[in-house]
Amino acid sequence: MGVPGLFGWLRKKYPLIVRPASAGAEEIQGDGDSFCDNLYIDMNHVIHACTHPSWRCTPYLSEEEMFLDMQIYLDHLFNTARPRRLFMVAMDGVAPQAKMNQQRTRRFFSAYREELSKELEIEARIPELPSFDGNVITPSTAFMARLAGMLRAFFAAKLGADPCWAR
Repeated sequence: MGVPGLFGWLRKKYPLIVRPASAGAEEIQGDGDSFCDNLYIDMNHVIHACTHPSWRCTPYLSEEEMFLDMQIYLDHLFNTARPRRLFMVAMDGVAPQAKMNQQRTRRFFSAYREELSKELEIEARIPELPSFDGNVITPSTAFMARLAGMLRAFFAAKLGADPCWAR
């Protein structure tokens, strides 16, 4: 849900806060060591981008595929920015009741549209493709618990095996 106007205010107050990054961030920074001091990641974006991405031609066959894409995405972000001091990844806790109601309404409407779409596909005999139910991206669901476990294991493995992450 974000804070309305915060990004614009930050950008106006601190014009250099947003800079372009590339796979060759060392060229931008010049020292080849680090591109930023701290990197803060909102997992909501990563989760949504990797569970129903617009860039993917075929649907995911498994949850593991989604999780692998999330790991690749996080690793890419880390290696692009190479934070010097802190890498923080945040997943939302329980949202306020009003937001939960809004999300629930939107998600149930989306599920209803999906059901109608499937009925039309059956009538038109379009082959069924596996689909992802976005309702599981809600605090306290089994999906989010598995995702949190995967992230803990991923970060532990990276910290133990990758010298760039260990510093």
